[in-house]
Amino acid sequence: MARSTAAGGPFRVPRTGIVSHAAVSISVLHVVDSLNDHAGAPAIALVGLFKALGDHDVASSVITLDRNPQPSGHAAIHGHDPETVRQCVRAADLVHLHGFDRRLGDGVVSEARRVGKPYIIAPLGTFSPNEHVQAGWLTCLAEWVHYRRVLRRASVVIALNEAEARDLRRRSVDGGVRVLPYGLNFDDYADAPDSRSHWDVGDDERIVLFLGPIHPVEGLVPLVRSIGELGHDFRGWKLVLAGPQPGDWRQKMEAAIGRKHARDRVTFVADPDLRAQRALLSRASVLVSASLCVRCPVSVTQAVAAGVPVVATDHGLPPGLTSHIHLCKPTRADLRDALRPLLTCRQDARLSKGSEARQAWARAVDWPALIQSYVELYESAVHP
Repeated sequence: MARSTAAGGPFRVPRTGIVSHAAVSISVLHVVDSLNDHAGAPAIALVGLFKALGDHDVASSVITLDRNPQPSGHAAIHGHDPETVRQCVRAADLVHLHGFDRRLGDGVVSEARRVGKPYIIAPLGTFSPNEHVQAGWLTCLAEWVHYRRVLRRASVVIALNEAEARDLRRRSVDGGVRVLPYGLNFDDYADAPDSRSHWDVGDDERIVLFLGPIHPVEGLVPLVRSIGELGHDFRGWKLVLAGPQPGDWRQKMEAAIGRKHARDRVTFVADPDLRAQRALLSRASVLVSASLCVRCPVSVTQAVAAGVPVVATDHGLPPGLTSHIHLCKPTRADLRDALRPLLTCRQDARLSKGSEARQAWARAVDWPALIQSYVELYESAVHP
């Protein structure tokens, strides 16, 4: 059994990808703000988690803020209301919060503590610095006190990587922090769906793809500026920004792109569903993730699973796997310098890089290889 050690304890990676397990009977209530599969959403990873847990005799139920939650073949899905929260928490052996939306998390944690049920929190960057979330100092202080209490009372706090673990230590929860990545079913990305669409991309153009919300916190401003500085090296390429479009950020970005006379270099795809995301990945030659803060690296893992080479900032990437992608800081110059070698190398070299990354990541974050770590974590929380 290979081990990757990180703050808060190791996560186990079987060399063969074959996991043996004893029969267990645990019921886990998962709490997530949404199960919509929009680009960059943790829900894309969670669907695979629910299936893998079911294969290991761990039953899953879900509470979400979605108004009309879609049914799942691997978990019982519930909308959010106080009575549903009470019933679901009481019926579960363990509660696992994926992210922390106070509209949902506070009530679930309060009920879990009231009835003595253990809970695990995977903040997914919620408690890490984010310059685009601004509040007065009194509000920040009150939230710091509140969140510190919530975190310290958790059985385990899961960090995506060491960077997030450091952020959590600053909240005095070091003793309960464990680094554990999220996985993906790599087999789902072995075959590409039909990529025909109305995307504004010519057949002779190569794609640099971004998958995620169209928002400045995702590093889109330095990314677009870096494209402008690539000059001749970007000839024959197009930057595709694909994801949900909150607020008026797309309009602001389009205006800025127009002022730079770069409309022919950038195109937008509004909120592609999971099938469309896979189709975009099948056309992409490079994926870029330029986030300015900690994020669940769903789009990066999707790209690796699809064999697409990646340029990314280290804000949530799985521990021990960053050497297989092009790592950079979220600045215009760093993004430009990281992209240039991938844009100017031969296509077979890009394919080779993507294949090498896929093999390495599959051994660690393909759900069949990773799931035993989650099962053991749940068992230890229910039976400390």
